[in-house]
Amino acid sequence: AKTDEPVSEGAVALLEPFIDTILICTITALAIITTGVWKQTTPTTIVLNSGDVSYLSVEMDRLKTIEPDETAQILVAKGQQSRAEDNLVLAWHEVPLALLYTDSAHTRPFDGIIHPGQSIAVGTNGTEYEQLYGEAVENGAPLTMWAYSEVLGKIGIGIVLLCVLLFGISTAISWSYYGDRCVTYLFGEGALFGYRIVYMLTHFLGAILALNTIWTMGDVAMSLATIPNILALVFLSGVVRSLTKKYFDKFQ
Repeated sequence: AKTDEPVSEGAVALLEPFIDTILICTITALAIITTGVWKQTTPTTIVLNSGDVSYLSVEMDRLKTIEPDETAQILVAKGQQSRAEDNLVLAWHEVPLALLYTDSAHTRPFDGIIHPGQSIAVGTNGTEYEQLYGEAVENGAPLTMWAYSEVLGKIGIGIVLLCVLLFGISTAISWSYYGDRCVTYLFGEGALFGYRIVYMLTHFLGAILALNTIWTMGDVAMSLATIPNILALVFLSGVVRSLTKKYFDKFQ
């Protein structure tokens, strides 16, 4: 940002996440909770190697997300997973699936064993399945669309779609510029072409990978970016304090 007052820019930067994280996210959460859609399910194709699949361990009547080993197995009888102590449970968006089927019409309950380490399910007749079917919960934008459609119908769906579209476009443009400036500062103008190619490829991956996988990748990238930011805050804390005091003293 080009500004004569870095403190004013910092104040704006503090206000922005307050609005979108505290206000907007709270409004979204309240809409989801008050409409009750958080507990609704929808017919879903459970692709066993999808990033939306997770495995929970049953411990003391509680469920804990774990990474199963190659020998792990989940026993399924008449579509129902075993919930005995120390057993694994197949989940979608971290929520256990009540019943599993081998057909999209949900007429043939699955009987057999799920092998998490191999991302396959083997029926009692020896048939292997790379995907099963069941009623699963939603999250993210689809869950928000459910909430708004409960009250506003198709208009609610349109509102959420428009918001997501605008959010995606504005984020893609702004973060592209952030990265552009950082790459130029660190490596020079010659590195810009390679950066832009990589940046475009990440958009393609974001469109085809599972939502959970994308969020995990984003969390890792953001955590790495946090390290130099925290160091800067520590080493420049004295400068920030001095400039902040000088700026706000003008309004007293």
